[in-house]
Amino acid sequence: PAASLSTRTPTSSPPSRGARWAASPESAAHVSGAAAQLLLTTSLRFGSAATVIVMDYTALLWATLYGWQVFDELPVPNTWIGAPLIILAGTIILVREGHLARKARRARLDVPAPEEPLAQQQR
Repeated sequence: PAASLSTRTPTSSPPSRGARWAASPESAAHVSGAAAQLLLTTSLRFGSAATVIVMDYTALLWATLYGWQVFDELPVPNTWIGAPLIILAGTIILVREGHLARKARRARLDVPAPEEPLAQQQR
């Protein structure tokens, strides 16, 4: 009996507490959430805040869907009232920013070209 206890190989031992924590679904959610936040912050370098943050409003939709499918929970009534207002305000800002950007682009295109240098005019 004593010999049978000593034949246990190191690979058959249970994982350490740290290894179980690193492999948990919660830690995967934390890592993916942190990565998403870093990517959102990085996207603000390349796009206007009005455009990027409106895309972040999709998090309301995803949180509702995941909460419903995974936890069988739906948001409270106040959320059903407030979320569309937030999305509507963001959409108005997005449309307004797009309109202002098009207006500025048209204004840049309507600017007359600079005059030619004198050397080219004398030819």
